[in-house]
Parts: sequence; C-alpha cells; structure tokens
Amino acid sequence: MCALPATARAQSAGEVQGFGGLTVGTSTFGSAVSSTFGARVAGNLTPNMQVIGEAGRLADIKSPLFDVLAEYAPTGVRVSAFYGEGGVRFFAGSPHSAIRPYGEATAASRS
Repeated sequence: MCALPATARAQSAGEVQGFGGLTVGTSTFGSAVSSTFGARVAGNLTPNMQVIGEAGRLADIKSPLFDVLAEYAPTGVRVSAFYGEGGVRFFAGSPHSAIRPYGEATAASRS
C-alpha cells in the first residue's frame, strides 16, 4: 500500500447560516410579538470572490408613523414581507490572511 499526503485546506468552500429572532414590544393596539427568520448561503467562485444568497421573512415591519395613522382603524393592522437577495462578495488580501476585509454587492426583492 502506498499513501500520499493530502493538501490541507484552511479556506472553506462556502457557508450556510440560519437565523431567527423574536421582538416583543408595544404598539397602539397593545402588546405585539413579531418574528424574523431566514437563511444565507455562500459559495466560492474564486479565492477572492463568493456568490451569496439570502431569503427570509420579516414580520410586522410597519413604521411607528403607520401606528399613528392606524390608530383610528377599526381592526389591528400587521405588515409582513418575504424577501430574497443575491449577489457577490469580493475579498481583499490573501486567502491565507487572518483578517480579510470584503465588499458586497447585492440585489433584493420582497413581497
């Protein structure tokens, strides 16, 4: 048997992240609880460039000014949105550096 050493890879091929949150607060309609959740993926195109994508849902995204206007509505009003975005991330410096600043350019859509 013959064994050959494999090269060590310090850089990952990409990443997958999930996130979520819960906001508890008050509005003119009483106490409010809203949630946020989503996921983000990234994959390397080159050592200094990644393609990225994110999708999620934001609950109760109305502004405080909207609360003032909706105060006279006969029912409570909630505004939520699904969103998605995609783009590229450009890294500065060597892939083997401990610190790698980056810039990101994305486009988003929501419904």
